[in-house]
Amino acid sequence: MAATRAAGITLADVFRRSARLFADRVAVVDETLGALTYAQLDDRANRLANTLLSWGLRRGDRLAVLSHPQSGYVETYVAAAKLGVTVVGLNLRLQATELAHCAKGAQPRVLLHSAAQAETAEAVASEGSIERIICFDDPADGGYLEMLAGASQAEPPQCAEPDDIHNIIYTSGTTGSPKGAMISQRAAATRALRIVECFGLGPDDGFVGWLELFHCAGDESLYATLMSGGRFATVGKAEPERMFRAIDGHRLTWTALVPGLAVAFLDHPQRSGYDLSSLRFVMGYGNLMPEGAQQVTAALGIDFYDIFGQTETSYLLAVGRISPGEVPTLRKIPTPLLDVRLVDDALCEVPVASLGNAWREARA
Repeated sequence: MAATRAAGITLADVFRRSARLFADRVAVVDETLGALTYAQLDDRANRLANTLLSWGLRRGDRLAVLSHPQSGYVETYVAAAKLGVTVVGLNLRLQATELAHCAKGAQPRVLLHSAAQAETAEAVASEGSIERIICFDDPADGGYLEMLAGASQAEPPQCAEPDDIHNIIYTSGTTGSPKGAMISQRAAATRALRIVECFGLGPDDGFVGWLELFHCAGDESLYATLMSGGRFATVGKAEPERMFRAIDGHRLTWTALVPGLAVAFLDHPQRSGYDLSSLRFVMGYGNLMPEGAQQVTAALGIDFYDIFGQTETSYLLAVGRISPGEVPTLRKIPTPLLDVRLVDDALCEVPVASLGNAWREARA
């Protein structure tokens, strides 16, 4: 029975459960709007879902988002999950022509965007299937906030299925045009569960959400936070002092640090002026910053989770834990519910300690 129940899980189920269990706890902290409890997040997501229904969107339809991390983006993910509507996460770093390529392939009917992306949003919407454009930050009559205020807060009909495509996240497109990875509701919920289990997340944890929500590391960390009853603080840009303020002000406990950001975070002259003692770990790519990982753990007295993953399968395929001051070994093990095989060009499994082609070429 338990296995059958787990196989039938949807991300919408996860969000509804958290709204019940953690109703009065803070779910999202927006730099502009402030804190939303789980009950308030659920209310706003229901209002958005009912608005989308009034526009004719139904299970299997698609909407697109072009925005930095903010509460409206979170609300869109929750609302869409409840409706079985797919969120097309558009990459802010792409050119308008590349975004138009993504929109043409995904065929979204609605585009929600931040004010900073208004011009690009108009350009993208001028081609393809988009019927409506909504700005999260528009205070004018008929804007996003007024739209929510006038909508029903009733729970929408439960129609989502585990195999519904929850979101489409685009790869970097390093060898061609960006390709959309289609993530089902079951897969998104499972990814969240694995992150909660691996990092030991609970209601007292909080994430520094500078990671873009059109990236797997951003959206999966959001789902894991909401699944475990924690706080997700949206930080619109990866600037150390904005991160310091969020950590100090909301007692946040984890985040990601990439090589350049890790240096800026540690060397920032204002770091000592903030209380960062709530941080208990950071995650990142240790193979890209072995010395940086050691410095971060030693300076902050926290663990570093050395992660490996990809858009199509989760950012947490394999992980290694680095204790404070420890020299990274860069060895990782597969995370729960996953198995990993290392193969050669002929897809034959290779022995342990075999060197890959790129590593061999680098050492040649």
